[in-house]
Order: sequence, then C-alpha cells, then structure tokens
Amino acid sequence: MKIRESISRTVFYFILPIYTFVFSTTLFCRANNALLRFSLHARGYFNHRNFRESGEEFFVRKYLAKINPKVCIDVGANVGDYTALLVKETSSLILSFEPSLDTFKALEERFRSESCVKVKNYAIGESQKMITLFTKRNSCHNSRALDSGSIPERVEMITLDSLLKAQIDQIDFIKLDTEGFELECLEGAKRIIEEIHPAFIQVEYTMLSMSRGIQLSNISSLLGEAYLLYQLTPRRIQERRKDDKLLNIPFFSNFVYVCSKCLPKGIGNPIFRT
Repeated sequence: MKIRESISRTVFYFILPIYTFVFSTTLFCRANNALLRFSLHARGYFNHRNFRESGEEFFVRKYLAKINPKVCIDVGANVGDYTALLVKETSSLILSFEPSLDTFKALEERFRSESCVKVKNYAIGESQKMITLFTKRNSCHNSRALDSGSIPERVEMITLDSLLKAQIDQIDFIKLDTEGFELECLEGAKRIIEEIHPAFIQVEYTMLSMSRGIQLSNISSLLGEAYLLYQLTPRRIQERRKDDKLLNIPFFSNFVYVCSKCLPKGIGNPIFRT
C-alpha cells in the first residue's frame, strides 16, 4: 500500500507542472474551468436542482430505507419535499419542523391526511427562546442570518433534546437544512447524540456556513469518533476523511454522518462501499 501511494505521489508531482503549464494558457483555461466545475459536480457540489441530482433520493432509498427507521426528523422542512420523500420510501414516523408560519401552514395542509407525519411550527437550535427569522416570499432560504430584502419574523426556537421529554426513545435519522445553522441544531441535540445515537445525520453545507466561520470539522468534532463522514453524490455516497481540506469548498453539498455501530445487524459499514 505504501509503495502504491509513493508511486501515485511521484506520478502526480511529475504530471502536475505539465498540466499547470498547459491549462493555465489562454487556449486551455476555459477547458480547465469546465473540467473543474464537472469535477465539483462529481464530488457532490452544486447538485441542488432535485433529489436525484443531490443524491438524497439514492441515499434514502438505498441506505436509510434498509434500516427500517422508526423515527425520522426533518429540520427545516419548508413545504415538505424531503418529508414526502421519507413518506414514500420508509414507514417511519416523521417529525417535520418548519419555523416560518406561512410556510408551516402549507406544510401542515400538505400532510394533513398523513398519520405518519407530525408537523411542528418551531425553529430548532441550541436553546429554547424566541428568535428572529429572516424570511423571503416563496423562498426555501429562510434563515436566522440577516439577508437583504428579507422580512423579520419572530418565531419560537426549541432544542431537539427537548423531544426526549416526550418519551421518544429512538431516532434513526436527522436531516438538517437550516441555512448555515446546522451546528447550533446539533449543539441542542447533544443528549440525543450521546444517549440515542441516531444512525444517520444529514447536514447541508453551503457558502452561508463558511461565511459564519462554520466548518465541517466543527460538526465532526461535536459528533465525535463514533460517526464516519460521507458526501452525497447522484449515484453513491462517498466516504471522506474528516481532515480533508477539500470538504470546506463553500458550495452547496450534502453530507451524511453515519454511526456504523448503531446500524442494525447486517447493515454495516460495507454497504457504503457498493
């Protein structure tokens, strides 16, 4: 293995100056820019047009559904597209949280006849208090971060740990899409992480996270060594080293933390290498 790595490094550093010289020229720089963008898509960035492109549909169907989840949590549900995906692919109880009142009403109406979906009009964060949410009409990018053209809305924020008071003793999956505040959500879920150990935790990472000084390493540190890190791509999820500097590319991507020890018997880490 060490010999193979040594050969790979030697080849890389031999080709690198040649590639750099050729593709930095005026003639080939556009081709290099296109290649860079294609590479980012293949690695899992910029894939946000739909669940098939983002890899979320593949993940839910091939991995999450296999463990027959009992309870799934959708934080930042918006109008419920991800919740609908969970309803379609699993038989889980789904708790969907959406803080903006107008969006929540649409979410509530959409799943009125679905007994497996419980919608909650709360923001999720690090503590229980009233906060200001900045919303935009017909937007899925409502956030606690001030944005030009947004409308302030006072909403109630709770922690995920407060759900433990309702005798919820199993949570298999948590999806977090809170426009740069995913770390705060997990800070308010430390008891759940330590006592219940959800098998999967999905977080969205965007430029807003980076602008707030949040890196994936912060989330990795909070979750600890029990969780392995994977990045979603359209047709597979790829394992990432937590110290990989490429993780903090500030473009849209979804990452899934996997507690392999928490997966049901027979659904272990090897399934992620297929």
